[in-house]
Parts: sequence; structure tokens; C-alpha cells
Amino acid sequence: MRESRESFQHLIRESREERRALHEESARQAAVTQKMFEATQKTFKDVRTVGFAIVKTLNRHTRLLESMDRKLGVRGNGGTGNGRTV
Repeated sequence: MRESRESFQHLIRESREERRALHEESARQAAVTQKMFEATQKTFKDVRTVGFAIVKTLNRHTRLLESMDRKLGVRGNGGTGNGRTV
């Protein structure tokens, strides 16, 4: 009887230790997942910022080119002219 009680107590201790180890592993994995999520968000924000900068630059260059075309009297079809339509 005493051996079975000791065996039972031993099984309970092992079960608790395994449960604690699983809990620690789960917490570690959750921390890794959170770090990966935060890194992904930062990368997305960086890409978005660069994309906006590119679009802004392209829009500005387009406006400059359109202004130059108007000043030079270039027609809309790419040919040269005095800016007047016929």
C-alpha cells in the first residue's frame, strides 16, 4: 500500500512538472510569435512609407514635366507645337 501511495505521489509530481514545462514552452512560443508579429508590422510600415515617398516623388516629377510641356508648347500627343489646338 505504501509503495502504491509513493508511486501515486511520484506520478502527481511528474505530471505537475510536465504541466509547468508545457506552460513555460507555451509562454516562450507566445513571446516569439509576438516579436515576429511586431517585426512584420514594422516592415509593413517601412514598406508603406517608402511606397508613399515614391508616389509623392513621381507625382512631383509628373507635375514638373507637365509644366515644362506647357511652357514649351508641346501638344498632348507628344508632338511639338505652339500649344494651340486646331
